[in-house]
Amino acid sequence: MTKPAKLLSIAALPLLCCANLSHAALIEGLSIGVEGSTLGIGGSINFQANDFLSADLAYHRYSTGQDSSTEDTKYKGDIELDNFSAKFNLHPFAGGFHVALGAVMGDINVTAVGSSNAQGEFKFNDHTYTAADVGKVHGKVDLKESISPYLGIGYRSQYQGLGFLIDLGVLSAKTKTSLRADGPIAENETFQTDLAKERKSLEDDAADFDWYPVVSIGLHYRF
Repeated sequence: MTKPAKLLSIAALPLLCCANLSHAALIEGLSIGVEGSTLGIGGSINFQANDFLSADLAYHRYSTGQDSSTEDTKYKGDIELDNFSAKFNLHPFAGGFHVALGAVMGDINVTAVGSSNAQGEFKFNDHTYTAADVGKVHGKVDLKESISPYLGIGYRSQYQGLGFLIDLGVLSAKTKTSLRADGPIAENETFQTDLAKERKSLEDDAADFDWYPVVSIGLHYRF
């Protein structure tokens, strides 16, 4: 089963629990929305099973350039977000406010190319190397797992017609970091040790996103 199909199956569980509802009641419980999120730009489908339980399925995508640096090297990077999410929402007060538990499946990754300084040099672990020897330095940060758990709170208006939605939560997104050079010195043992030190510096910076904040705001239409 593909990843999107798995998520569709998860999001459809409340429908199975309420299979005795009429077709009109099912349509009445549906809403579709568009939203901007720290997971990207996308849309969602929500089903209100009853006053206390709902579920939604969403897709987000976004890419942008992002420059960063360690102590000695500047990196020009690209951030790509491409993910599906499925959530169960508990409405403790039988209203729009909800507590959400779910999962995000897909890619959140950063690719970067490191550049030498104005003198045409790289400095790793207090050792200096020429750009001619190092070539280009390629780094990548992505998720260790393809499925990341999500916990949050939010509000989705309950009246029919056009309304608004907001979600605030956190995603457990443990990351892994790789770094390599493509120049003639790439296989040198001392250089590899120094490059590993640089990779560890990047990994420490990426650890700030191990608990990734999720903020979503948008509009939806309830049938």
